[in-house]
Amino acid sequence: MATIMSANITQDKPVNSTPILPGIGEKGAANCEKMDISTTNSRPPGGAELSMEEEVATRKFLENVNKWRAARELTELSWSSAVKFLMARKFNVERALVLYQQHEIMRIREGLTYFDHSSGPLQAELKRGKFTVLPCRDPNGATIALLT
Repeated sequence: MATIMSANITQDKPVNSTPILPGIGEKGAANCEKMDISTTNSRPPGGAELSMEEEVATRKFLENVNKWRAARELTELSWSSAVKFLMARKFNVERALVLYQQHEIMRIREGLTYFDHSSGPLQAELKRGKFTVLPCRDPNGATIALLT
């Protein structure tokens, strides 16, 4: 038997307009220095060029995020990664910063500051063929994972 999962993340609650990045990892500040985050993501699908307003929003988002990352001696977030966070929040910079903060908090809380895709247990599960990420997406554009 197979189970198909698909996920879209939305936020219905209003966003607090206070600055959010300095507070990331207050509980897990010691873990912040150990984070190894790949920032060489490819450009999001669609291929459309950004409008002037979207480019300005991306620069503002990157300025805030990279200031926070530089204080923790992390590499800068790539342009394409920033665009992905902004696209998820319709280029609303404050909402995208909240999403990024939630992303970082979850990584710290769940111990996902470093991910070794070649580790034994993960490779064993992948080789068994029980987990497959399909190359297509659902009608809403979400990734589809097949668990058998």
